Amino acid sequence: MPKQTVRTSTAPDPMPRVFPQAIVANRLVFCSGNIAMDETNNLIQGDVKAHTHQIIKNLSEVLKAAGSSLDKIVKINIYLADFGDFDMVNEETSQIYKFSNIRYAQSPVGDLRWAPPVAPEGVNKQVQNGSVNVICPQGMMEWMSVTSIFQRYYAARTVDKFNHDAAVAQVKTKYPNGTGLEQSTLPGTSDDCLFLDVHVPEAVFRKGRKAKAPVMVWIHGGAYVVGNKVDSSAGDPTRLITTSRENGGDGIIYVSLNYRLGGLGFVSGETFEKDGGTPNLGLLDQRLALEWVQKHIHLFGGDRNQVTISGGSAGAGSVVYHLLSGSEDVPFKRVLPQSIGLLPASDATKESNALKLLEKLGVDSFEEARKLPSERIIRANADVISEAPLGHFLYAPVDDGSYVPQTAAAQLRDGNVASGIDLMIAHTENEGFTFLPTNVDTDEAFAAYLEGMFPQTDKATIDYIVKDLYPLSEYQGLWYERASAFIGDYGLKCPSNALTKAYHNKTYNSKWSVFPAYHGYDFLSLFFNGNTLGGIVNTTYTPILQSYVSNFIKSGDPNGNGLVKWPMEGNTFRLMNFGVAGPVVEKDDSADSKCEWLQTHDLLL
Repeated sequence: MPKQTVRTSTAPDPMPRVFPQAIVANRLVFCSGNIAMDETNNLIQGDVKAHTHQIIKNLSEVLKAAGSSLDKIVKINIYLADFGDFDMVNEETSQIYKFSNIRYAQSPVGDLRWAPPVAPEGVNKQVQNGSVNVICPQGMMEWMSVTSIFQRYYAARTVDKFNHDAAVAQVKTKYPNGTGLEQSTLPGTSDDCLFLDVHVPEAVFRKGRKAKAPVMVWIHGGAYVVGNKVDSSAGDPTRLITTSRENGGDGIIYVSLNYRLGGLGFVSGETFEKDGGTPNLGLLDQRLALEWVQKHIHLFGGDRNQVTISGGSAGAGSVVYHLLSGSEDVPFKRVLPQSIGLLPASDATKESNALKLLEKLGVDSFEEARKLPSERIIRANADVISEAPLGHFLYAPVDDGSYVPQTAAAQLRDGNVASGIDLMIAHTENEGFTFLPTNVDTDEAFAAYLEGMFPQTDKATIDYIVKDLYPLSEYQGLWYERASAFIGDYGLKCPSNALTKAYHNKTYNSKWSVFPAYHGYDFLSLFFNGNTLGGIVNTTYTPILQSYVSNFIKSGDPNGNGLVKWPMEGNTFRLMNFGVAGPVVEKDDSADSKCEWLQTHDLLL
């Protein structure tokens, strides 16, 4: 292919750069640096409008010059006053522009480690080329690998052949020293990870701020310990954006973000706070990113007043915590939490996690820990997470008296939530199987598991849960069905019901029940782009789900032409069930006596 170079006139000296042609699959890519400021650290506001207008004009000329042939691809460098430098690569198949690795916060190291995020300062003249996705330091519980083995047996309907001890041995063989080493050395891992990506339909970007396009902000899940803005199973919005362009629209803008995880983003407890640490840093990172969207999304053609925040699992839990924040005004109009994971920890667990992290680091305080090399902190975090007890989670947002004024349970029960919000809430049929402790095959073992989960709960309450609320006989004697039902209710399904009631049932609710309907299978379908992931994704109903969701993002109402009418939850507790019979309106299974009991006894959240 003959090379071609194009120079734009927008880059102020001494920063012009010219690049040859290059090929990047499926989309136009803009790769960004910092938010630009002048030498006195003031935002360069005066030139923003002129620069943005000129860039859009130049891009139009570049695309026009490239012609209609799909094999004509142009790569240039442009300068945008608000955001720094960009590489731009154009392939005209998807008509989507992507800005990669836009910095929304300073690197959280040194004095900023375990401190609230701070907006960037100065100008970073290094061009981000987007070739490497930056991810925050993370870890994964080793026991999740055992549960994953069980899931395969369940999906194949051969649970009778599963052996817990054999599965544990298999995982130990694969990870003789735990999962910490693998997780701490994943490609792209860096403390300096507070970046976001923006995907913009070409038609929207061409119109600029006149487009007023709705915006979807995706907050990834991962039990508050793992995940990133470009997740392999959820995070490519190409098909969703394409769907949103149906019926003559220009489409939605999609934003995804990184936030601090595990012991770097959600550590809390008395020792941590005594040493100057701030709880809920991951939430504060997300909030700063949402404020970035409010300040800058108009430059891409987005409407700051039409922002939907969405997420799956811990991402959905994060969405809920932003609804519960102490702020009077929230930087979004709509929310779409899928499989809400709140996962609160007891005071004892919070303190234990903090002390374990210090022990792994070989120091006595977080003040000392701040001075350690990043590599040690990243590995220690991954090791602590790896060693989590079977079926237990270590980190999650907490009530801090500030951003989260009270417990989620109390705030939802009392209706202390953001007002004027449109809600679309989702869960799956078998939420609990993903987090199943695979050794709770007797009443005694199940009770021991519950005691570990709720150390503050008395024995009589534990016995009631085991013998009366979730008796084994109700599940045909199948221990895994009983345990999965409880975990799914407690951790994921019942929070959906609590959120629904906090908004007086004026919400659109759904359930994904296509077998095996594990946790997260609904957002696998939301981001379906042609890969069925080995048959996991149901291609029949996925386009329908994407249509409902794109309608909601655009208007606050999922309904549209050719779709089954989706009613609000209402006093008859109706939801849309995506099952083998297709989208069908039926009774919400989270509006039941078990969820009511868990909420009443403060065991839900």
